Amino acid sequence: MQTSGEFMQIAFAFFVLGAAIFRHYAARSLLTDTSEEFAMEFPYITATLAGVLVILQQALMLNVGMHRVQTRIGVGVAEDWHLERKVRRHGNLAENAALLLVVLALAELSGAPKSVIAAFAGVFAVARISHALGFSHLDGSHNADGNKLYTALRAVGAFGSVMGGIGLGGYLLYRLLGA
Repeated sequence: MQTSGEFMQIAFAFFVLGAAIFRHYAARSLLTDTSEEFAMEFPYITATLAGVLVILQQALMLNVGMHRVQTRIGVGVAEDWHLERKVRRHGNLAENAALLLVVLALAELSGAPKSVIAAFAGVFAVARISHALGFSHLDGSHNADGNKLYTALRAVGAFGSVMGGIGLGGYLLYRLLGA
């Protein structure tokens, strides 16, 4: 049910995707700070992050579904640790992504500098990918003896998501109330 290739597939896919996104934004010069106070324009950076996250979410969902088909476990996890970590990996992204995307879009629509929005989006993307990679092995989800890299990736992902969310919420409140 578990392959070391799972980690490499996710890492490679997001490396390629990240390079394409960076190239796109560099070419369009969207990372410059040219926004005006509360200027309303389409939130391109948030939309790009949403695209990345929905692809990750669907990949994780398919991973759960394929495991369920292989093991014939339709509902629950039936004490299958591999299925449990896959379900939590998928669910944890779902629990965190939607609210952050809404707050990021609000900050972007408020006219926040694009570099600030890109930084928050980048931190969250890296954190969520790190978390997914950390959960790609039992070492990261059930503290199995072995490679601590998976545990570290999971911790970095969780910490980055929490701190990025708190930072973004604080930044939006500062922009709206304190600027």
